Amino acid sequence: MKKSINKTTELDSTRLEIICSVFNLEVSKGHLKWSVSQIARDCKISRTLVYYHFGRTKQEILLNCLEVLTRELYGLNGVRNDFKKTSLLDSLLSCHDLYSQVPSYSVFCQKWARKQSIYRDKYLQLQKIYDEKLKVNFPNSTLEQRLSLRAYFYGLVAAPSFERELITEALQLLRLGDLK
Repeated sequence: MKKSINKTTELDSTRLEIICSVFNLEVSKGHLKWSVSQIARDCKISRTLVYYHFGRTKQEILLNCLEVLTRELYGLNGVRNDFKKTSLLDSLLSCHDLYSQVPSYSVFCQKWARKQSIYRDKYLQLQKIYDEKLKVNFPNSTLEQRLSLRAYFYGLVAAPSFERELITEALQLLRLGDLK
């Protein structure tokens, strides 16, 4: 009997710990040059739990980790998917905190951004969903404005030295309500 994997894209502490280990190993050891046993040891869990959360093969595990983390960073899960239900500031701060916990994610994405691969394809697919989220939440904005917003938000989230006050000030300067 084939065992199913946990297809949820929600993030909990176990899944985050596995994701951190996968991206750290992927970046430090090289593409798929790590083992599921290493992840299990890093996280102090069984290999079965890694398989349950992310899949049976290393490639499937890496791809599912990319999807879960990217969805969470883009706020495509739950209440953060709609800026009307949660404040943009809270969403960006949550994303900033998460981003700082997985610094190897950025290295991974930069490595695969220009190479034709399933990782790039998955990332671009999720980026399109995020772009649609921006379009819904900023209906009067142009495509150029939304691309600028995406870059601006990424800068706020990825800057490790930014604190809550700096992100708040940056959003006030932007005056999001003035997009026409």
